[in-house]
Amino acid sequence: MLEIKTVLCPIDFSTVTNRELEVASQICVRFGARLFVQHDIERLPPTYLATHWMYSEAHLRDDERKEKAAERMLQAAFAKLPAAVKPEGRLTRGPLDVSILYLARELPADLIVMATHGKSTLEHVSVTERVVVQSPCPVLTMKDLGAETVLPDFGSEAGPLQVLVPVDFTMHSLRTLEYAFGLMDLLPISLNLVHVEAPVAWDDVRSVTHERFSEHRRHRLQEAQEHLTSLIPDNLAHRVSLHTRLGPTVEEICNHANSVHASLIIMGVHPKGIVDKLLTAATSYGVLHKARCPVLYVPEKPELHAAATPNSQCVSV
Repeated sequence: MLEIKTVLCPIDFSTVTNRELEVASQICVRFGARLFVQHDIERLPPTYLATHWMYSEAHLRDDERKEKAAERMLQAAFAKLPAAVKPEGRLTRGPLDVSILYLARELPADLIVMATHGKSTLEHVSVTERVVVQSPCPVLTMKDLGAETVLPDFGSEAGPLQVLVPVDFTMHSLRTLEYAFGLMDLLPISLNLVHVEAPVAWDDVRSVTHERFSEHRRHRLQEAQEHLTSLIPDNLAHRVSLHTRLGPTVEEICNHANSVHASLIIMGVHPKGIVDKLLTAATSYGVLHKARCPVLYVPEKPELHAAATPNSQCVSV
């Protein structure tokens, strides 16, 4: 049975922090989980510089001031949380993605709730992208779109959550679907499965001599619909809607999420080698940065524990 006992929520006190904590708190109340809130103060100097005579007492005093200020900000954030949530703070020093992944394994966390501030570029490396592909547990990502932000309400009984799951029929995609079915046992969810077919496939080209492109594409969509139908357990059929779309994968997933008013997308993410990164990361990262609602990424091979990372330091608050 799917369980969420420990939630890790990294925050940076930016505009999206309150939304992160709101969603994380709702999940903790709903599942009776512990909430650990992490804030990274600043990277430590490289090990070869961190000697007494090079890392001066002035630097140490500055670190102490930053730590005290961060503690005060965490306590102020905690004061806004529901009384039922008893958060614990963790202050880290080190590369942010390393610190988050270290804590996720040390706790161990069943879920990470974190924000994204933009995709990777030559000038900016997305910490969220790094965490998503290396996390030992599912990662719920969100961003601040102002008035256009869509958030799931895990604490409400008003109606079912509209959840979208893209399915490409790979083994990992099917495992992600099983994770979504597990959530349906615990939450009031209406599940929308969507499979996106490319506008032109090799079989379409080969079929040009004996049938029209449009007819062959229609067959592809029909076969995909039948395949989706075969994946649904009988006891959940009344809570699942099936959809097939034709077009660019990322755009079709995000557009369909908007059309069904999805407040959550659940999708898989693969460990990335060079080839995998070229073929599949574009979809994962594209949905991460283009979706209006949060995206929950399910790792291919969840872990429970891993060795400590010496390059990141953590203190409790």
